[in-house]
Amino acid sequence: MKFLIYWLYAAIVSGIWFFWRYRIYENEFLIIDDALKDCVNWGKRNGYLLPEKPSYFQFFLVERPWNILILNFTFLPLFLINLVVILLLISPWERKVMRYKRAMKNLKDKWEKKYF
Repeated sequence: MKFLIYWLYAAIVSGIWFFWRYRIYENEFLIIDDALKDCVNWGKRNGYLLPEKPSYFQFFLVERPWNILILNFTFLPLFLINLVVILLLISPWERKVMRYKRAMKNLKDKWEKKYF
């Protein structure tokens, strides 16, 4: 019974930590997104095709996968940790996020060449 109580404390702390890290990442992403707003508007006006923007959660899991490992360490059995990491690394989310980042980098480069 004591083990279950200690596990519950660890699970609550890691859940709070995961949520806290996600909120920090979301705020960082919003700052970057606001900085690119003019560039994206310019790209839409000039007819550049922009990929669909992934959600903040998809960005968070692809760019910082160790956060899900810490969460899984307390909530799930150990054999599921490896399964989640493997699925995360080869997931379609990663391709979607990388495609979006590459398109935004190319658009930003074109925008900077035009105006700066």
